[in-house]
Amino acid sequence: MRLFLIIIVLGISAQTFGQRLAKYNVYLRSDAGTDTMYDGRIIRVFGIPHRLSESPHIPAKTIYCNEGDTLDLHALSISQGDHHTVHLHGLDATTPNDGDPATSFWLSHMQDTDYTVIASHAGTYLYHCHIADVVHVQMGMYGLIVVRPKDGSKTAWTGGPSFDQSYNWLFSEVDPLWHDSIPPHDPAKDTVHIPAYKPKYFLINGKSETQLSSDDSIRITSNLGNIVYLRTASIGFFYERIIFPPWIKARKIDSDGRPFDQTIESDTVEIAPGERYGVMLEATKENSDLIKVEFVNMNSDSVWSTQTIPISFSTSSVESKLSENNELSIFPNPAETAITISAQNYNGSEANIEIINSLGETIHTAHGALPIRIDLRGIADGSYSVSIHPVNKTIPIHKQLIIVGAVNK
Repeated sequence: MRLFLIIIVLGISAQTFGQRLAKYNVYLRSDAGTDTMYDGRIIRVFGIPHRLSESPHIPAKTIYCNEGDTLDLHALSISQGDHHTVHLHGLDATTPNDGDPATSFWLSHMQDTDYTVIASHAGTYLYHCHIADVVHVQMGMYGLIVVRPKDGSKTAWTGGPSFDQSYNWLFSEVDPLWHDSIPPHDPAKDTVHIPAYKPKYFLINGKSETQLSSDDSIRITSNLGNIVYLRTASIGFFYERIIFPPWIKARKIDSDGRPFDQTIESDTVEIAPGERYGVMLEATKENSDLIKVEFVNMNSDSVWSTQTIPISFSTSSVESKLSENNELSIFPNPAETAITISAQNYNGSEANIEIINSLGETIHTAHGALPIRIDLRGIADGSYSVSIHPVNKTIPIHKQLIIVGAVNK
């Protein structure tokens, strides 16, 4: 009973000084983890699950707290043969809580500690392992930290601009060969033998290609007149170029948890590894389109992949748009020589069909009554967006399509 009363008194004391304790349990694991890529390939991963019963996945779950809170991550390492830490990237942590083994310490198997920091600025941050971080980050040991305003309101920071909806996008890549044969780390010498890096999968919140258009936490769907706050962060080894359609007014308002003196209005946002930007989005008209995200090799400045994310602003309800999108189907997907497009609410209606490549170019068109069969022979393998526009519908519906083995068949 005495212990119970002491806990209550301490809790009141913390509230009196305007601070809350935001406590998370995190488990640092390099065993028993796998993840499945969009094409069905299963890869081994490390990770930072928040429950002992959870398997590691890419990325770790997003951590939330409010400005002024004391953020406490209780970390337990369960990784025979590997050491781990937690680095609070961008937060003003003291040296012992920074997670850099050169200035603090690491955790061996079954060792634990608490990483504690006061979240003094609202913004978007990262947490990741800092042991052999080139390898451990690639293996999946990373996630987002979102610090909200003091009152938890829908503003970018305390007293900052308000918004109606928010989305978090965390960019990264996966080279499956690194996961098949994990580069060895010698902790005594703190050396890692790094192979050539040739990523095959380019991820947003751990997903890519066809997965993006069906994930409600990634694709942007809102009502006309709403303001959307997009939190972006990069933790891979490429940089990203986000290209918004021209009818979207995009304004960069903050970086690394600090507001800009002046907002930057541009249809393109570039973000390098470790950076974070907050972007406010407003629609100038009712429309449905695609946001392009180019993953750019930092050595050659060449685009290795372009991912597309649907964005829609409508005068009708968000729920009806989501339902409408879910009722549309493309079968099979991935496809080889042909697909059939059907839409429950529009079967029997005339529709215009466009197949759009990663550069935003229309490479095939069709017109007919739904359901409709589209011949894919002669279209190169790759990822495409399919725009279906029933003649009795104001704006088109977008779905992603993967073509494999279609050429010369």
